[in-house]
Amino acid sequence: MKDLGTKNLETKRLLLRKFKIEDAPLVYENWCNDPDVAKYVTW
Repeated sequence: MKDLGTKNLETKRLLLRKFKIEDAPLVYENWCNDPDVAKYVTW
């Protein structure tokens, strides 16, 4: 299998894309700041 990198997946209601640096504040607010989520990551 050949690695083609991250591809965008888009529907009428959803867009999945690679993270951008501009996403960092929202990632922190919504995931990293939540103890129930953060306990499973090893950063």
